[in-house]
Amino acid sequence: LEFRRVLFRSVAAPVGQLMPIPDGMSFTDAAALPEVALTAWTNLAVEGRLEAGQTVLVTAAARGIGRVTAEAFLAAGCRVHVCDNDRQALSDFQSAHPGARTTDLDVADHQAVDAVFDALERRGGHLDVLVNNAGIAGPVSPAEGISPEDWLRTIEVNLSSHFYFARRAIPIMRSRGGGSMLLDRKSTRLNS
Repeated sequence: LEFRRVLFRSVAAPVGQLMPIPDGMSFTDAAALPEVALTAWTNLAVEGRLEAGQTVLVTAAARGIGRVTAEAFLAAGCRVHVCDNDRQALSDFQSAHPGARTTDLDVADHQAVDAVFDALERRGGHLDVLVNNAGIAGPVSPAEGISPEDWLRTIEVNLSSHFYFARRAIPIMRSRGGGSMLLDRKSTRLNS
């Protein structure tokens, strides 16, 4: 497996001219800059790994960075499945993109994640790209003010959910000769 930091590309810069997220800037803030485009998908395209018709699963994708990423894959001609726990945003996404599949799901619920992959396998088990985008800010108080429940919820969403999706995606990708996983600020190329 190969790990890289997710890169951004200036919209005005030529394709392939990539730069890292500026130090001290959050992922969300960088994606919101008008002169910057999220390029997890562009990285795949530049490296020759993105093709129209590929199947892509994006978590936390009904709004924000996830939505921009899902829309970029849709624009590239990919089949996209979006998971999110915001029902209204998911409904809005589905209305804007009727060709995409959507699932209302809590990414921290491993049984719900298993159900998504069970359904995927019933439809033929094809997956080329997994974008593990889900994440929450979590508690922002001194340690003594953080409840164990808030701490565990943050760990479940920001860490465990990525494992839940990866553990089910890897065997599918391996069975087809490989695939790509974009994990928060790292991307992974899986070769068989």
